[in-house]
Amino acid sequence: AAVAMLSHLHPGAAFVYTSGTWVYGNTEGEPVTEASTLNPTPLIAWRPAVEQQVLALAARRSIAAVILRPAMVHGYGGGIFGMLAGMVRQTGSVRAVGGGRNHWPAVHVDDLATAYLSAVERAASGDGRVAGQIFNVVAEEAVAVAEIGEAIRASVGADRVEYWPLD
Repeated sequence: AAVAMLSHLHPGAAFVYTSGTWVYGNTEGEPVTEASTLNPTPLIAWRPAVEQQVLALAARRSIAAVILRPAMVHGYGGGIFGMLAGMVRQTGSVRAVGGGRNHWPAVHVDDLATAYLSAVERAASGDGRVAGQIFNVVAEEAVAVAEIGEAIRASVGADRVEYWPLD
């Protein structure tokens, strides 16, 4: 869909594509940067190739494309954290991905909105520091999934935290 959208834009247009920090896979708590090796989980293994297709097509068509890789988005009861809390009604427990030692970086939805606005404005203005670049959008230090699961469990009164394997 992103490639189809790009093919209809005029040269000089700005385009922001959303990927995500899951393209790094399980980093076992190690911090990553935009230059870190990609190791996506099977569910989103297609994302890195699409990112590269977007950047290549945009460069050929003189479109100022930016890739944003948001962390786990939270705020206003939405995102995966809200979804995990909502699952308690069905299962009686919080279900979290991984064994609990894995870490999830996060970003508040308002901070992510600011990042999108900045990316669009800078790309549209011809800011060469932005066009053709990939940016991780992370506002908080990564937190162990065990801590996230326990916080959700305590806040919604769940009996326990259950872990799903990453693969």
